[in-house]
Parts: sequence; structure tokens; C-alpha cells
Amino acid sequence: MRSSAASRSFRASVSGLKPYTRYYYRAAAGNEHGTRRGDIRYFPTGDCYVAVGDSITGGFNGGYGPLLADLLTNSKGYPHTVKNLGVSGATSANGPRVVSFALSEFPFAKYYLIQYGTNDASLSIRMPSGKGLRPGDPGYAFSYKDNLQRVVTMLLASGKIPCLAKVPHAANPAVDDSRIREYNAVIDELVAANGIAVIPPDFFTHFRKHPGELADGVHPNMAGYKSMANLWHAALSR
Repeated sequence: MRSSAASRSFRASVSGLKPYTRYYYRAAAGNEHGTRRGDIRYFPTGDCYVAVGDSITGGFNGGYGPLLADLLTNSKGYPHTVKNLGVSGATSANGPRVVSFALSEFPFAKYYLIQYGTNDASLSIRMPSGKGLRPGDPGYAFSYKDNLQRVVTMLLASGKIPCLAKVPHAANPAVDDSRIREYNAVIDELVAANGIAVIPPDFFTHFRKHPGELADGVHPNMAGYKSMANLWHAALSR
């Protein structure tokens, strides 16, 4: 008796699937001699990202969110959504509350895009950075570093992937750009300490080199939001 095997292609249509869900499948074929099963594979019905931050995240017409969603959809070949929870005037101290809300409102979201710091660095606030400090050190509590670490801890405990962004350069004199540099050093510390795989998109360097993409020295114009979407996409695709 001679046996032989050959590859065959097949198609199947399915319906009633849930959004933002990964479905696993395998092919099987059988005859009087038995059943052969293929490898287990999967396909997603979409990915959801949540963007949290201040008015730079909030933007206009959804900020960078719709642009990033299109880039991710086109490059990965399945639907992507970016939920924008940017709040005008927000500081890093608002982060834990916003993330707590997002975790309950969007339980299917996997990635969180986090960018706070511009309002923290305003001359009326000047939030201490906490650079180089650890929990328990004098000056750590309620610092920028403490606030963002709380956000990261909440997300990791919930099985989410936190993605931190560098705070953009500010040309507006109402914002302390030197303080923003300290915050960005803290971002590097947090990424290293928490084993975050996504390299922060460097909005500081970009907007310092391209000040024409800032409408008022702080907020991006449409060209600026397109650049932010491209930088996020590059960071998330590495």
C-alpha cells in the first residue's frame, strides 16, 4: 500500500465574531485511514489602543489617534482603533485616575500610549521630576516619576502594555523646557526599571527640530500630529 500527502488550500467564512479578540483555528482532514490536523494558527479581529495625556494628546479631530489607527491598520492588515482620553490641563497626577477609568471602560484594550508632562512643567506648577529617586527617597512622593510609576504599575498589574512617550519640546515661555528635559530623563529611568519594550517616541527632539509643526509653541498643528502618528507607529512596530 502506498501513502502520499500533499498540501491543499482551503477557505472558510465565519460570522458573529467579537471585536478586539484573537481567534485560534486549525485545519483537519480525515478519511478511512484517520485524521490529520494542521498547526494551530490565529487571527485577530482588531486591536485597541488607549491614548492618555493632556491637550497635546487630545488635540483636534482626534489628535494623532485616527492617523495612527490608519497606519497600524495598513501595516498589520487588520482593524485598529485608538481611543483618545487626552484631557486639557491634565498633569501626571491625573494619570492614575484616567487609567483607572480606561481599564473599566475599555477592558479589551491592550496598549496604553502615555504622554504627560507639558502642564507639569508650566511655570505655575513645575512638578518635581523625581529624577534619580526611588520609592521612599525624600522628594519621590507625588513627583512626576511617582505619578507615572503609579500609572505603569496599574497597567502592568492589569496585563496591559504601557508605552511611554517623551514630552514634546515647548517653545512657549510659559513652559519650563529645562524641566521637560528632566521629565524625559525620568521616562528613560521608568522604561528601564519596568522592562518596557517599546522605545519612547522622541517628541522632544522632533519638535525642537521642527518648530513649524507647533501651532503656538506647545500644541502641534496638523503636520505635527501627522509626525506624532508616524513616530508612534515606528515605536510600536519595532
